[in-house]
Amino acid sequence: MVWDTDEIADMLDWMRDYNQSVPYESKVKFCGVDLWGNEIGRQAVLAYLRQTDPDRLKATETLFELLAEAEAKWPRRVDHETKQTMVQALPRLQDLIDHLTESKERPDNHASEAERARALKYAQVMKQWLTVNSADLLPTADVKNRSACMADNLIYLIDQAMPDEKFIIWQHNGHISLDGLGDGSPTLGHTLREKLGHGYFAFGFEFGEGSFQTRAELPDKTLGDLKEFTSPAPSVGSLPWYLARTGVGNLILRLHVPTGNAAIERWLQTPQTVHNTGWVYEEDIYHEYSIASSYDGLIYVDRTTATHPTMNALQTVARREGL
Repeated sequence: MVWDTDEIADMLDWMRDYNQSVPYESKVKFCGVDLWGNEIGRQAVLAYLRQTDPDRLKATETLFELLAEAEAKWPRRVDHETKQTMVQALPRLQDLIDHLTESKERPDNHASEAERARALKYAQVMKQWLTVNSADLLPTADVKNRSACMADNLIYLIDQAMPDEKFIIWQHNGHISLDGLGDGSPTLGHTLREKLGHGYFAFGFEFGEGSFQTRAELPDKTLGDLKEFTSPAPSVGSLPWYLARTGVGNLILRLHVPTGNAAIERWLQTPQTVHNTGWVYEEDIYHEYSIASSYDGLIYVDRTTATHPTMNALQTVARREGL
């Protein structure tokens, strides 16, 4: 269809008028949902206790020193002795959680409800971290896996949000997946689908070839410096190989639109060889997923480039901590 200049001018005027007549405010917030890295949480809880219950301060500082020592060993150096120490710390941490829960009713509590709720949530995340990392020493019924705990933390943020707020969660494909883990326990994606239904849309990420940042495990089980790894062209018959051969380049693909083709439907349900890279370098960078049961859609990038680490990431790596 051909538009004349007067019609185009009218449309542009309408767009300008509409934009001016519909007030809106757009804000973006970044929130963490993982369990590791609780130093900010510990400081927030201590600040709350200084204001509301200084008598508990010394005991809590001692507890937090223990938690910080254990946390510094994550992810590869949490040994059996450390796990035992973590299990022994759980009753003390639960006592703190109970105190923070009950302090809502105390008439001498001069802190705001927001401060109390924030301190409580931080303490609950510390408990998640302890239980996940000492799971083999605890009754099975008392433990959720890390992926499901991250889902709980996101659901908490969603419950605190305004009705029209939207959330994007960025995690490894394994966490985003709608399938459970290999042992049958739920992933973040599985938990969110159960809670939110199709209000949660799971995108898997795939790429053709290119570079990414990773770290190697050192002999003492710490993780070394960040290094750029270049992945070769995908292996023949793998999912990224098929996506590259479309010739489209970068694309977003919705997986659950009926195709009317039985062969395509079977292919979508068949386990596909996909990239499975992560923060810790491994020789085998492929895994198998049934993409249709794992995701609602795929985001494919034909060629990737390595990330640019933030200053915080570089400092964490320099301390040989975290991922």
